[in-house]
Amino acid sequence: SQGSLILGGDNRFLFAVNAGSDSVTCFRVNADGPGPILGSRRTAASGGVFPVSLTFRADGGDGGGVLYALNSGEEGSLTGFRVGRDCSLSRIAGGRSADLYAEFEEPPFPDPEPNEVLTTLAQVSFTPNGRQLVVSYKGGLDADDPPPPGTLPGGAVAVFGVDPAGRLEGAPTV
Repeated sequence: SQGSLILGGDNRFLFAVNAGSDSVTCFRVNADGPGPILGSRRTAASGGVFPVSLTFRADGGDGGGVLYALNSGEEGSLTGFRVGRDCSLSRIAGGRSADLYAEFEEPPFPDPEPNEVLTTLAQVSFTPNGRQLVVSYKGGLDADDPPPPGTLPGGAVAVFGVDPAGRLEGAPTV
């Protein structure tokens, strides 16, 4: 998975998905100080099933920011967290989007089979200005109707608006 382990906040935080326990973890990075490189750790439920990707947007000056987790299991979902300087993770009210598969036109199946990786939500990322959240969906291969030679299988991208507080704004553009 791309984005399953990321550095954020000027490399002060290390974030990881925990797909087996449906959670995300923030580690405080102590690269310049004495003691272990990874300091305090905070874990929170990912707000869905099978988190696969994370993205972080730093807030100016306070050392914290906004973290989004993309869950690819079941109906698919996004969950937003406010990240504190101490690595605390608190859910953002209005920072959740459920049933992401419904946003895409006729996905092959809404509940990925075990080990299915060709047709699932793949990655989440903030745009460089932090005002939009981009989610990619792998369209997979259809054995009954393969793509023409030399072309790639279908997929899609959904773009959500994000307000300054980190809340999702309205329905995505797909």
